[in-house]
Amino acid sequence: MKLNQITALCLGGVLILSACKKEPSQTNSIPDSVSSFSEIVAPEGFDFNASKEISLNFTVENKGFQAAHSIEVYDSNPFSEGELIFKGFTKNDKLSTALTLPSSIKKLYVVYKDPSGAGTTEQIPVVGNTVSFAFGKKSGTKKVVVVSPDCSAGCDYSYTNQSGNFNINNNDPAGVYCFTGNTTASINVNRSGVTIRLCGTADMQNLNLNQSAILQIVDAADVTIKNLGVNTGSSVYIYDADVFIDNNLSTNGTVVNYGTLDIKKSLNVNNGSTFTNDGNMTMDNDLNVNSPLTNNGSITVDGHANFNGGSTTVNNCSFFIKSEARINGTLSNFGYIEVDDEVKINGGSSFTLDGSAMLYGKDKGSINAFVTGTNSTSVMKIDGNVSINGGAGISGNLELCIGGSLTNNGSINAPATLACDQAYIPTSGCNPAGNGTPTVADADNDNVADSTDLFPNDPARAGEYYYPSASSFATIAFEDLWPGTGDYDFNDLVIDYRIRWITDANNDIKDMEFDYSVRAIGASQKNGFGLEISAAPALVESVTRTTALSNQISVNANGTEAGQSNIVLIFFENAGDELANPGSIYVNTQLGEAYSVPSVSQVAMTFSTAQNSSSIEFNPFMFINQNRGREVHMAGQGPTDLADPSYFGNSSDDSDPNTGRYYVNKNNLPWAIAMPASFEYPAEKVDLVSAYHYFYLWAINGGQSNSDWYMNNTGYRNSSLIY
Repeated sequence: MKLNQITALCLGGVLILSACKKEPSQTNSIPDSVSSFSEIVAPEGFDFNASKEISLNFTVENKGFQAAHSIEVYDSNPFSEGELIFKGFTKNDKLSTALTLPSSIKKLYVVYKDPSGAGTTEQIPVVGNTVSFAFGKKSGTKKVVVVSPDCSAGCDYSYTNQSGNFNINNNDPAGVYCFTGNTTASINVNRSGVTIRLCGTADMQNLNLNQSAILQIVDAADVTIKNLGVNTGSSVYIYDADVFIDNNLSTNGTVVNYGTLDIKKSLNVNNGSTFTNDGNMTMDNDLNVNSPLTNNGSITVDGHANFNGGSTTVNNCSFFIKSEARINGTLSNFGYIEVDDEVKINGGSSFTLDGSAMLYGKDKGSINAFVTGTNSTSVMKIDGNVSINGGAGISGNLELCIGGSLTNNGSINAPATLACDQAYIPTSGCNPAGNGTPTVADADNDNVADSTDLFPNDPARAGEYYYPSASSFATIAFEDLWPGTGDYDFNDLVIDYRIRWITDANNDIKDMEFDYSVRAIGASQKNGFGLEISAAPALVESVTRTTALSNQISVNANGTEAGQSNIVLIFFENAGDELANPGSIYVNTQLGEAYSVPSVSQVAMTFSTAQNSSSIEFNPFMFINQNRGREVHMAGQGPTDLADPSYFGNSSDDSDPNTGRYYVNKNNLPWAIAMPASFEYPAEKVDLVSAYHYFYLWAINGGQSNSDWYMNNTGYRNSSLIY
């Protein structure tokens, strides 16, 4: 397996190694069940590693930066519990890499940052073995991901292709009314406790919500309503759906939009109502705001936008106003507002720009109240003439850029200033325009900005990547009777590990840190562990290790094992040096016996010159009972130079060095397995098949099904047989 260009490792390469191997050659017939590991016949070429290699290809839109852009990849949402897998840098506005990830993974979270530190986060589905994404200018928004209801569950009453008049009155039952197919009915709700759920398509003349009724328009629905009545106390929730309102929409209740809402006339947010947009909204006429409006997505107003007295509006993303913007109420701008016609900030209003926000007016502006910039510097940019009238002005961290003339009868209070392009605001998914030119600090001159460089004062180091992630561990588990048949409990030697690669600005590997923990020793033999790396030992500057080696292992001056054409690192010669024995013959495998607490050790290696990861392969192995020549590797992985070839083809081993077939028996079964998580292994003498119900399906199918067999999901395991 090869670390593909920057490759975050054919993961961890090593132990991960299987991900880079050829696909299994066939799929066997699948029995209904098997009673033991030895009954399994696996496809030739299957390596028994529950990971796969994913090729990632990213491009970025460069806004004039010379320095590299940063790309970070997380296994889940980085704003909750997501763990870092990879941090690297673009070259010529591109980054391609290969990561070894759990075969069961469905999506990745990718954080893009330009050299100023500004950027965006994207949730990207993993389909197949390739993920591609282009980061650049987008018109819309910080999309809020929510879970939509549907019409397959939670429905009290269901209707398909409903037409005519459909009235729900006080003498009708409360509950959830679900409509599927093509709904053309006019619906009137006149009793409390009713939820209308629209699925599929709808083309409706009227839909009136009274008595605190709720309307849910679910994911993928396509709905047209001529007249939608959102009356006092009622609520509308538009999920990832397309909704068209053919008339004015006047709301007196609550509206939350996560999808696409197109209003053919005006939107009136009336007193006593609330409106929240987390998706994309357009209206062909005016916007009239009289009650709280919060925009977390994109709103486009083809007519006037009237932020009326007493109203409160919060803009967190994009507002595009094609005619006048008339501000008479409270408007807090944390994002971007663009106005094609005049910007009128009238007396009695409160307009605040917060945290690098922008207002861009393409015509003229009149300021009749104070406009304030808070936190980092915000920008008001008006292409035409601007008048600041008596008693009005600008204050705080605000830059006012005027393209025409200024008539100033008010005040400009420092640090507010008349200036253009001094404040830098990057373009983003919410701000397509941006402002100014960034100043990028790069203390070590490695073309990676200090703001994104993990080692800003070290030109040899800049990024990192992990297997399986920054704080989690993977597992490799061995049977130690090779070439003989074991008991297949895979607990003779159980090692948790995490690999960190430290990389330079070119994403080449400078250092490797291998943290490991011996969790179980289900064997009486003194077994060691090592790692082969497909590069010349002379490329290594130094090796450090937690566990000292005895004179049984001969090492070079740089810490690599002597007598090897590739780099070989010996981690320990006897697992008992890593995990204390509390008194029984085995450690941490027999139920009811005393538990020995594992500790974390480390082997670290530094290359003299950073190495291109695409040229490096990783190959972990156990050697049995301190017999250095009796190596056990993952299925399909070859031995090191010091392995004793006389073991191949003996007893149960079916290796054939002439064809590159290694460490499998006649049924293609291995003596080692690897998982991208900390594996809860079987208790002593418990066959793996007895403990994990879906392992055999995964093995027989060559990893093409049941890739999450090792997880603690309902029905996956017999917990009483697991240590």
